[in-house]
Amino acid sequence: MGLKKKGAKGKMVSGTADDAKASSASSATGPRSKGSGAAAGPGSPKAKAAKAGQGKAPAQAPRLSPEQREELVKQAVQAIKKGLADNPTAQDTGHPFIPSTWAKTFKPVLGGYRKFLERCSQLKVVEGDNPAKYTVHVSDGKTTPVAEEWVVLLRGAWQKYLHLTPKNGRDVEAFVQRARQGASRGGGAPPAPPE
Repeated sequence: MGLKKKGAKGKMVSGTADDAKASSASSATGPRSKGSGAAAGPGSPKAKAAKAGQGKAPAQAPRLSPEQREELVKQAVQAIKKGLADNPTAQDTGHPFIPSTWAKTFKPVLGGYRKFLERCSQLKVVEGDNPAKYTVHVSDGKTTPVAEEWVVLLRGAWQKYLHLTPKNGRDVEAFVQRARQGASRGGGAPPAPPE
């Protein structure tokens, strides 16, 4: 009859009573078997992953001269513009178009995609209904080259408002009114609303 009990690592193991005795005796004195949570064989995916991580320092952004960085910015903008032109329906779901090469080619030097877009004068971000949903558009040239810090913070406050307020309770005018109250008090936070 089969017996189930917790093994050395807290996993349920099954077998006969004789197997359980032999297993506990061998695990206490000898090498672990493959099923008892021991390290896998040298060709297994776990062993390869463990070996791959040994001796490697964390990846660091390559050092580039200002000219090289500017050239990379131009390449990134060109890749984004080309991708938007080639895939006009790519953002129909409300999620941004991100070039497939962004993570490997551009991110180590230029940073995160969203932050890059906010700093770039040739592209603009149009907010969606939550922070993950935004779309990328070619700038019309009328916007300022770098978003002012307070504008970025205001966008963040709006996104936080959307996140914390139920959909049926969201009101742009209420948000603006609270912002006006805060501004009229010299920039301090408005008092908590009466409950």
